[in-house]
Order: sequence, then structure tokens, then C-alpha cells
Amino acid sequence: MHNEDDLISGFDFDKLQLTERQARVWAMRAQGITQTRIAKHWGTSRANICMLEKAAREKIERARETVLFDEQLHAPLHITCQPGELLLDIPGRLDRQASDLDIHIAAGHDLIIEQILTHAPTCVRENRFVRPARITVTHSGHLHIRPLA
Repeated sequence: MHNEDDLISGFDFDKLQLTERQARVWAMRAQGITQTRIAKHWGTSRANICMLEKAAREKIERARETVLFDEQLHAPLHITCQPGELLLDIPGRLDRQASDLDIHIAAGHDLIIEQILTHAPTCVRENRFVRPARITVTHSGHLHIRPLA
């Protein structure tokens, strides 16, 4: 059994969105330790560990979404892909606009297309946009893609 104190040392629980017990369970599960083994080690039920892990997962998902929201609000480049636009035109459009802002996109044209198809699959049919999608490029050149409407 890993020492859970080693896994969570250095974190300020007043600033985390997790309780200390949720953080301990999350850290131990990330190390591959089973819920049953954690429960036995702590002298509690597996159901209690399951509940702590679920609460931690939900809080972490909300925190990730909040960080993504903030990154997108402060991103220097946003484009909206409109219905009727060709999928293959988007990487070049992104490159031109990013270049104007002195941003290097951290993906080639093929990867940009793959990311669009992965993150907004309902927006593209037969290489054309059928629903609008928003592509945001961060200062570091990373893409965030999401369907609109």
C-alpha cells in the first residue's frame, strides 16, 4: 500500500475543491489501488470509498470544465465554422489568423481535422459543416473545439 500522505503532500486543502478524504481516495485510485483495499486499510466499507471517489470525480470534472471555460474566454483566437463551410478549409483559415497574431498552432492540418471530427462529430457530414462549431486557439497554440447550438 502506498503511503497516501506521500501522494497528497504539498497540496493546500483549503484551496482544493476536494475534501482531504476525497483527495486521498482519488490519489490512491490513481495509483491503481482498489476500492476494496483502500476500504480495508481505512477500516470502512467499499461503498463509502466508492461514494468518496464518485464525489471526487464529479468535482474534478466541474473544475476541469471551469478551467477550460476560463482558457477559452482569454484565448486570443476564436473562429466559428458555419454550416456549408468545407472541413478542409478550416486548418488554413486557422493558420492564417494565428499567424497574424504570432501564434504557432500546436497541430498540423491532419491533426486539426482529426480533432474537429473527434470533438464535434455531429457538426460535419461528408466533409462539410452541417452545424456550427467553435474553435478556440490558446496563447500556447492549443485547440479547443466544441459544437454550437
